[in-house]
Amino acid sequence: MSSASLAAIFAYALAAFLCARAAGGALHSGQSRRQLVSWRACTAFYGLLIVLRLLDAEDQTRRALRTYIRTSGEYDSRWLLQAPLVAVTLVASVALLVPAWRAWTRRRSDPCGLLALTGLFAICAFVPLYTLRMISLHSIDGILYGGSLPLNWVLDLVLVVITGVAAYLYARRCT
Repeated sequence: MSSASLAAIFAYALAAFLCARAAGGALHSGQSRRQLVSWRACTAFYGLLIVLRLLDAEDQTRRALRTYIRTSGEYDSRWLLQAPLVAVTLVASVALLVPAWRAWTRRRSDPCGLLALTGLFAICAFVPLYTLRMISLHSIDGILYGGSLPLNWVLDLVLVVITGVAAYLYARRCT
């Protein structure tokens, strides 16, 4: 296992711990059930990411998909398979923005609700990131994995930090 994977597992574990702490605080302080469920979802999500990293599931799935595309003779025209997946990912991501914006505007006067929503937004942002990594488009791969500090790592870390900070602040201020 690479040092980057170990660092990611550590970051996910820390985020999961902070989210579990926020969920416990929400449970014991009588905050809304929605906030409790939000923090439990964040905790479970980061737990899932830890398991996926430990099993190297993302890389194994990507390799299996590439092998399938090569053995089926579709590798040279893989864009025909990848394009619909990219379109669905983009449409789904944009479609999530509408209810997210509505939820955000409804909770403007509730700082604790905004913190819980921030955690959910961050884990939702992982979905298009992971989808793009799985689809593995050549041009996208160049952006995500290129350079001395790959954008993929930066985005992953930023989303973990956003969730962790929101959970920490929630536990400190709302419980």
